[in-house]
Amino acid sequence: METLSLVNIFIISFTTSLVSFGGGYLIIPILKNEYVVKRKGLTADELEQISSISQSAPGAIALNFTGGIGYRLRGLLGAVVAVIGSIIPPFIIIVLVSRFYNVLIENNIIQSMINGLDLSVIAIMIGLNLTMFFNLFKRLGIKAHILAGLFFILVYFSSLPIPVLIILNYFLVSTLGLKEIHNATH
Repeated sequence: METLSLVNIFIISFTTSLVSFGGGYLIIPILKNEYVVKRKGLTADELEQISSISQSAPGAIALNFTGGIGYRLRGLLGAVVAVIGSIIPPFIIIVLVSRFYNVLIENNIIQSMINGLDLSVIAIMIGLNLTMFFNLFKRLGIKAHILAGLFFILVYFSSLPIPVLIILNYFLVSTLGLKEIHNATH
């Protein structure tokens, strides 16, 4: 495992934040490539654990995720540096866009770029979800996927609030003898 400096963590967070349009989920494959493949600072399992925690914690996923990586690599200071690196690019972009909003909104080239970004985001999200699905299937087996399918149907077709569905999920996992799913994810 390579030990990364605070400067490296800042630069990775800054550049990732600068080019990741479409939300926090899209930084996961980018940061996996940086921290697991290129720099070998984390294992794929460590990154998945950080991803799971960052998705379940309140707040922006991108900030939770980069902060979790920074914390894992360099402690509290690493988390602060990673989050600051992630905050600066969107802040600058928002300031610039708000300053030139009227010019940008009427520009056909800018509108075409935004439409192209939408398609790219969809492709990346599909790839990310398939990767996560197959990784979970390897770890948890068919029972977890049957339960996930049932909950997809419930979320999509019912009007139950998400917190109720989460509580129902925990109830079913514990009562149907699917504790190995819970143990494998915690």
